Amino acid sequence: MKAQDRGHDHKIIHGPTIAKELRHWRKETGRKGFVFASASKLRHVTRESLEKAHRVTLGLEGRHTPHGWRSSLSTLAREDGGFERDVVELALNHLYDNDVVRAYDRGERLEQRIKLMIKWDAQLSRAQKGAEVISLSSKRA
Repeated sequence: MKAQDRGHDHKIIHGPTIAKELRHWRKETGRKGFVFASASKLRHVTRESLEKAHRVTLGLEGRHTPHGWRSSLSTLAREDGGFERDVVELALNHLYDNDVVRAYDRGERLEQRIKLMIKWDAQLSRAQKGAEVISLSSKRA
């Protein structure tokens, strides 16, 4: 469940590659318009548009969705990255533990989240450049 009742804004951490791209976009547009503008340029693209692009344009129906990137981040950060659950859940803006724990622990884990996003950025950059893709076999009990 995504947090909507925090006492502070959720800080979104970007890795160096996307941060560079966003700075370039800001310089080129003068901070006007949308990063992901719709065809009319009057609105931003919708979640449904991104899902359709994955499904139709990229031919990924039944294999991957935009939301799948969030689960990939969560799995890889915890399994291969060694990041603690609360760091990953905070990065995804999820609620975790229970109300009492959240009432007392209001930390944002920014330093760890920055490290997580730098690592995630590096993984995505390697994949974009043609990193080896391995097939994961599904093991059934």
